[in-house]
Amino acid sequence: MLFVSALAFIVNRLRISEPNPGNENAVSYKPGAALFVFIIALSLTVFSGLRQSYNDTSAYILSFTAIPNNFSGGLDYTNIVLFQVLQISIKKFISNNPQWFLMITSLFVNFTFVFFFYKKSPNFLLSMIFYIIMGPFVFSMAGLKQTLAMTFGIIALGRLINGRKILFIFWVAVAWMFHPFAPFYVILLFFTKDIWSWRVMLLIAAAIFVGIFYNALVPAILSAASMTGKEGYTSATLLSEGVNIYRLAFEAILPILAFVFRKRIRAQNSRILNIAVNMSCISFAFLIIAYISSPVYFGRMSTYFIILRAVLFPWILIYCFKDKIKPLIVSGTVALYFIFFYLDFTHFGQWALDFKFNTLTNLFNSLGAGVWR
Repeated sequence: MLFVSALAFIVNRLRISEPNPGNENAVSYKPGAALFVFIIALSLTVFSGLRQSYNDTSAYILSFTAIPNNFSGGLDYTNIVLFQVLQISIKKFISNNPQWFLMITSLFVNFTFVFFFYKKSPNFLLSMIFYIIMGPFVFSMAGLKQTLAMTFGIIALGRLINGRKILFIFWVAVAWMFHPFAPFYVILLFFTKDIWSWRVMLLIAAAIFVGIFYNALVPAILSAASMTGKEGYTSATLLSEGVNIYRLAFEAILPILAFVFRKRIRAQNSRILNIAVNMSCISFAFLIIAYISSPVYFGRMSTYFIILRAVLFPWILIYCFKDKIKPLIVSGTVALYFIFFYLDFTHFGQWALDFKFNTLTNLFNSLGAGVWR
């Protein structure tokens, strides 16, 4: 964390132009900045890619081990086709060591996100901090299939930010081949022109309605989940304990700040800010349901819409507070979220931070192992 922050600070110092949200491609840097960004992305890739434990990592290792290293057995076209293709391709052409699978997916995820923030963020240092403590980085070591879909989602958002809707839909379709919830990104087509509009108000009202009448709506939710291709959910699963109130409170901060400073944000006439604000509201709406009901379905839906808050939060902190109190606000916010990150990550001290890692030596020694030549 300190290493990444130090390099990100250097990148900030190498910035030439101040970001102008009205021009989606205005951020520019001195020569050499991209090298530091590359090192940041690489360090995050190695940390994530060498893990051998944490959350569902062992399940993905078993999945990779069980899948054949050829396509002759055929693919299950009813279940995340491109994820199967990715696994088989790595096993057939690179190595049968599942550590290579984790490393390659980690490389794709981290390089895509880090360079996106490098190009779009108003403050690269803050974006890297928020990417780690409240963004997809930690989640990528848990829900790998969903994170791959979210990575294609941020590629899609890059097209939507530039007004290229057909390409946006194409990349969302690609994301769908990795995780069945990805098509929900399509709703962002209706949330690009304004923030805290009647659509957002209606969405939050609907979330509260669903939460109140959740028990009666469970059969319909199970049916909708089945239509997206997500099987295996039961009534018992969807009626489990919801997310904790502290997470809901922290997730509410960004939408509330965006509401307070909505006039200033609207004045920028920025598509990326509009989308980022609305995504934070959509994420919060899903989390309301996850709090009242179950985090299994709606908690994951909420996570899909967190990918731009590492751009939005720095912008609000830097451009919406007076210079006199800005250092206090920024440092206090980072410290507060870091404490929450640690408590949430360890389930408020109930879990130990037990990471197990492989070594680069073992990784490269296994290159080509089991590959058909």
